[in-house]
Amino acid sequence: MFATLAFVCFSIQANPTPTPLQLSDKRFQYSTDQNTKNSSERWLLVQKGNKTLQRIPLTGPAAEQPSSEIILKDINFDGQADLVITSNRGNVNSMHQYWLYDSQSKIFTFNPVLSNDLAGYELTVDSTKKLLTAAARFSCCEHEWKTYRFVGKQLKLVEKKTVKGNAKGERTKVTRY
Repeated sequence: MFATLAFVCFSIQANPTPTPLQLSDKRFQYSTDQNTKNSSERWLLVQKGNKTLQRIPLTGPAAEQPSSEIILKDINFDGQADLVITSNRGNVNSMHQYWLYDSQSKIFTFNPVLSNDLAGYELTVDSTKKLLTAAARFSCCEHEWKTYRFVGKQLKLVEKKTVKGNAKGERTKVTRY
């Protein structure tokens, strides 16, 4: 069961006026400050009723386009929606911040392993097998996939697959842990 929380995104200004923001998950309410001109500081506010429970800083694409760069998805398979926030977008790979919802404290906790160790990888969630697959393209001829499983609250590497190609052909290396 998902908790009922409201999310508000706003920028620094003297009198912020949040306005509705449409995101794909209708269980939550979102809003953003539309009156800010060129502000570099924005936050996602986690709210329940009129009370703000948490402020999460937004940077890069998430600050510029929160409606398409903030996603709610159950990353750690605990039945609670977690936050995936795009912090940087490249030509091929993107970087995301992962904030996992803690049902006991009722706040989102920044996950440095997902956010830092998998920076530049696109994450695919397999809810059936309870696996996360991180994929990255390093060049035209080198791709990598890492498959993880949560063991308790710890993320454990299950498999790593690297494909490297050159004029002589393609070489695949698979390591299982």
